[in-house]
Formats: sequence, structure tokens, C-alpha cells
Amino acid sequence: MAAYGLYTHIAANKTRSMLLLGGLFVLVYVMVYAGALIAEVLSYGGAPADYYLAAAARDLIKAARCSGSRLPISSIRRSSMP
Repeated sequence: MAAYGLYTHIAANKTRSMLLLGGLFVLVYVMVYAGALIAEVLSYGGAPADYYLAAAARDLIKAARCSGSRLPISSIRRSSMP
């Protein structure tokens, strides 16, 4: 992305900043998903991989729903392993 004048530099910086800010939110979401996935693996050691992926996604959805009600994440019940 070449910038030639002052206003094009400003526009290029604005675009770059918006992309970096969006990438930050994506990175945080991926890190939280990875943490939920690690917690599932440590909780239930012998389950297949598809169970871990589904359980981690389910925990993220439950945590997102409960975040408005100010409930701690530890109060979310985990379903038993199939």
C-alpha cells in the first residue's frame, strides 16, 4: 500500500489501525477458545478430539451468555462426558 502525500499517509495509517484493532479482537477470541480447549483436555483426559472442540465451543457460548448477568464462569455447569 503505497502512500504519496500527507492525506494518503493518514488514510493508510487509519486503515492499518482498523485492521490491527480488528485482529486484536480475533486474537483474544482465539486465545480464550484455546484456553477453554486446554481446560477441557485437562478435565476429561480420554475423550475424542471432536468432543473437546464441541465442549470448548459450548463453554464459550455459555460464558458469553452469562457475562451480562455477572455470574462467574466457574458457576457454569459442565455437561457430563458422553
